[in-house]
Amino acid sequence: MLKPGQRIEQYVYLDNDIDYKLEYWHNGSSRLKIVVENVQAVTGQLTLIAEKESKSYSRFVKEILDFRSGKEYLNNTKTIRISVTNESAADAVVDDLTIKKTGY
Repeated sequence: MLKPGQRIEQYVYLDNDIDYKLEYWHNGSSRLKIVVENVQAVTGQLTLIAEKESKSYSRFVKEILDFRSGKEYLNNTKTIRISVTNESAADAVVDDLTIKKTGY
């Protein structure tokens, strides 16, 4: 559960330069902002890949955000950061965040 104004984030290693989809479920009378960013090696600088604002409902709703991981040297993995922010005045429940490859 995310209280109003709270944010969670996770750093993930993915294959570089590949299409993915982030699937998640949520509910509550709230607005969520989902952000996916590339993390530059060494400096840690963040670059926006994709973002989505979702309105929650009283029942659980499934959402999908498509994105492509950034390029990296040869076959090295790419680090990305996923963040979920509750931008409303009500609690939000976020569940079952899953990342799946959609392209090769």
